[in-house]
Amino acid sequence: MAVSTDRYKAIVSHGGLYDLKTQWTTSDVVYQRERNLGGPPWEQIPLWREQSPFYRSAQLRTPLLVTAGERDFRVPVNNAIETWTVLQRQDVPSRLVVFPDETHWILKGENSRYFYQEIRDWLAKYL
Repeated sequence: MAVSTDRYKAIVSHGGLYDLKTQWTTSDVVYQRERNLGGPPWEQIPLWREQSPFYRSAQLRTPLLVTAGERDFRVPVNNAIETWTVLQRQDVPSRLVVFPDETHWILKGENSRYFYQEIRDWLAKYL
């Protein structure tokens, strides 16, 4: 959504995919991603670029809270760091919050409380 529209005042991205190739090379879904896109990225299959938000980074304008679990093997934390880095590079208001002891879901009590407080604060700031 962040690279395809500016209709939102703020966005929260948790465990969000940002670069298909990076996710493919670092996650536990190698076969599925390759099968869905028709082969590996080095075969220059257009879908790898067309469906990767990274290649539309110039369109990022919406303030974005980026959160991730460091133990997420489906969408590894490097995707969150890449997203935040591009946002910072383009001076888009952004915040990165990484939970070192969480996976794709924020399940531990205090982490969950902090996670939802961050979301509340972010939305309150921009809405």
